[in-house]
Amino acid sequence: MLTEIYLKIVQKLYNIDYITLGLILGTALICALIVYWRTVENKSVRDFFDFMFPAEIILHPSARADAMFWVTKRLMMPFLLIPAGATFVTAVGYATNRAISWIIGLDGPDLDRFVHLAAEGVGAAPAATMLTASIARSYREGVERLHGHAGVEPLARGAAGQGPAPCQAGLAATTAEAFLADPAGLGAEVFGASALVVRCASPEELAAVARALEGQLTATLHLEAGADDALAAGLLPILELKAGRILANGYPTGVEVCDAIVHGGPFPATSDPRSTSVGTLAIARFLRPVCYQDIPDGLLPPALRQDNPWGIPRAER
Repeated sequence: MLTEIYLKIVQKLYNIDYITLGLILGTALICALIVYWRTVENKSVRDFFDFMFPAEIILHPSARADAMFWVTKRLMMPFLLIPAGATFVTAVGYATNRAISWIIGLDGPDLDRFVHLAAEGVGAAPAATMLTASIARSYREGVERLHGHAGVEPLARGAAGQGPAPCQAGLAATTAEAFLADPAGLGAEVFGASALVVRCASPEELAAVARALEGQLTATLHLEAGADDALAAGLLPILELKAGRILANGYPTGVEVCDAIVHGGPFPATSDPRSTSVGTLAIARFLRPVCYQDIPDGLLPPALRQDNPWGIPRAER
């Protein structure tokens, strides 16, 4: 028994795909070597490693924070495997792990069926554990405020849960008329496993509710290709101003680190909607433009010199 637990802990700590890691590091080494060989005149092994691992990056506070996060995460991993009845399940681990906050749809039989099934699922949902007691308290107060609103019909609550930071799932419903009468109250975020269904009597009400929403990280269109194209086409220009990522027939819990991802959005989703906190475009958060006017060529950064020693694509006039 103890041996199995030990092996699980070791696997959890060191479960790394060494082949993939080796390919990534090997590719980075080869690329760095090519760039170094093309751009540096007086070459040496020490200078190459200084070039490949710049002290400005390795010793930057953000690098130290990343290292501390990695070490802390690895040290905490064994506790996730101790068979003492303590299963750590977080209701809000990342910003994208919260439940859908608003479900906005056209009133009718289809929405009725969805709400019925959703209420059954929420009612049977076990309690989760939130990250901190203060987050759990804010969530509980937000759900109580939402479910106590005069224009809201509470539909279901999950298991209550125990412990210092329990999360009891919640589902409620309202009408577009009630939502538009109090967008600040019914449009305020409840960060956790809670959702509010907004019943709309017409496409016009659907668009009006979308316009009344605050800035969001994501917005999802659940649609049938062809049949819902006209309605979706009318909503897209609104959602483009409300969210950083728009999906169709999906759920926005996955955040992939790639060129196309945007994990950001208009305030209050993020403080600066011009960038993203995940993906290659995230580097823009740490950049600012600098203009070099009439600076002698020899004093310019290599990327701006006339001979373009780094061979990078440039727009010149």
